[in-house]
Amino acid sequence: MFTTWLAAAVGLLALALYDLKWMLLPNKIIYPTFAVAALGNVIYLLGFAPAKWHFLLSWLASIVVASGVFLALFMMSQGRWIGFGDVRLGLITGTLLHSPGKSLLMIFLASLIGTIFVLPLLLAGKKALGAKLPYGPFLITASFICVVWGDSLIDWYKKLFLP
Repeated sequence: MFTTWLAAAVGLLALALYDLKWMLLPNKIIYPTFAVAALGNVIYLLGFAPAKWHFLLSWLASIVVASGVFLALFMMSQGRWIGFGDVRLGLITGTLLHSPGKSLLMIFLASLIGTIFVLPLLLAGKKALGAKLPYGPFLITASFICVVWGDSLIDWYKKLFLP
């Protein structure tokens, strides 16, 4: 899985930089990065996963969470709130995280990071309330955080709020 993350990190970095500069997540980077992530999961599933059905269902649920939330937002707003590139990015992040809990955490962290980033800009008057921002870099940053600390953060949250 680490090798898959290293290979996919190249595409994710390119996507983050591209989104920062042009506010666009191009298919020519999205689909190859998704293919690398999916291939890594398939190799793990066929060769190493102890509970194959559990892994497969968790992976699919992760994609539904990571991509489905953004698809719902895209459809409700007719593309005004979020771009379709973020829906496609959810395919990659959901595949790499292969856990619906980590996908939910990723969305929460991306929103938190985005808020922390944009709030000073709003208060300083450098951004207007309705201004568009690239959301991909926040999602990608949050995905990396979830890979490194996701299980620990989820366990901490469960111990804190669930007896």
